[in-house]
Amino acid sequence: MAEPVLTAAPAEALPAVTVPTAAPLPYPEDDADLDREAEPLKLPWQRTAGHPTARGPVIGTTPARNLEDIAWFDSVRHAALYQQFRLRSVPASHGRRLLVTGADLRAYRRQALPERMLVLLLDHTCRHGWNWLPTLAPYLHQAYSDRAAVCLIEVGGDGAPSLFRAERSMLRSLLDPQVMVALSRKSGGSTPLAHGLEMAGHALRHALQQGAATITGAEVVVVTDGLGNVPLYASMRDKLTSPVGGVGVADAIDAAQALRVLDGVRAVIVQPPRVPHPEILLRLADAISNERALVVADGT
Repeated sequence: MAEPVLTAAPAEALPAVTVPTAAPLPYPEDDADLDREAEPLKLPWQRTAGHPTARGPVIGTTPARNLEDIAWFDSVRHAALYQQFRLRSVPASHGRRLLVTGADLRAYRRQALPERMLVLLLDHTCRHGWNWLPTLAPYLHQAYSDRAAVCLIEVGGDGAPSLFRAERSMLRSLLDPQVMVALSRKSGGSTPLAHGLEMAGHALRHALQQGAATITGAEVVVVTDGLGNVPLYASMRDKLTSPVGGVGVADAIDAAQALRVLDGVRAVIVQPPRVPHPEILLRLADAISNERALVVADGT
C-alpha cells in the first residue's frame, strides 16, 4: 500500500513568527535578589544562654584578650612583679602607686560545660546475677566520648534510705566513682520504678529548659523488667498504707509517657535476660518512645 503524500506551501511563503525566549543564565546565583545580597549569610535565630566561656567552673587563668571575665586578683599580682622596674620611670611626685598595664590583665580559664546528658536508670531488682556491663558499654562509651553529664538514678538498690523512693545523683561525668559503685550494687527489697522515671523527667526538664541550660540533647537508658511495685503516691509520702495491685506499673507507664514529649531526648529500655511479664515491658517501651526503644540483652 502506497503511503499518502502531503503537500504544503514552500517555506518562503510561510509567515515569520517571532517567539520571545529567555536565555538561561549559566550561573543563576550571580544574579541574586537585593534582599539576599544585603544579608546573604544571615543565620536563623537560635536560643542561647549567654557566652559559654563565662559560665563554667574556674580551672585557672590566662592572659586576657578582652575586658570580659577579668581575674582581678591575679592581674594585680602579675602587675606587682614588675613594680620595681616601672617605678624607675615615674616621677617621685606621683607617689608609690601600683601601675597596672594591659599586659598584666588576666582572664579566668573555665572548664567547658557539657552539652549532652546521659540519664542512667538502674533497676537493681531485675539483675538476678546478670552482668549488665557488656550491654551498657556502648551507651557508657558514647557518653564518655561526648563528655556528657550524668544523671544516675537507682531503683531498688541494697542499702537505700527508703524502700519506697528512688535515689538520684547528678554527676559531672562518667569518671565519677559513684558510677562504678552503682553498677556493682546488689538488689534491695522493692521497686519504685515510677518514682525513678519521674525523677528522670524532672532532671531532663531542668537540664533542657532552664534559663542557663547548656544541655542540647540527652539519652535515657533504663534497665528494668517493668515490674514496679511501688505507686507514685507512696513514693511521695514515703509510706504505703494499702494494697497496690497494678498501680505501680500504671504509674511507671504514665511517667514514661512524660519523657516521650521532651525534645532532643532519645530513650531506650534495656531488657534483662529474665523477664517474668514481657508484655508489661513492651507497654513501657511503647510509652517511652515513638521509635524502637527495647534493647534485648544477652544472658551473660
